[in-house]
Amino acid sequence: MHSTSAQAEGDITAIFRKGSATKQATMDKYFKH
Repeated sequence: MHSTSAQAEGDITAIFRKGSATKQATMDKYFKH
C-alpha cells in the first residue's frame, strides 16, 4: 500500500459512486503499481 492509502480510499469511494466500469479501470491501475 502507498503511504497515501487514506487518500486512495477516498478516491476509490468516489469511483464506486461513478460506476463499476470506471472503478474497474482505476483498480487495474492501482494493482499495476
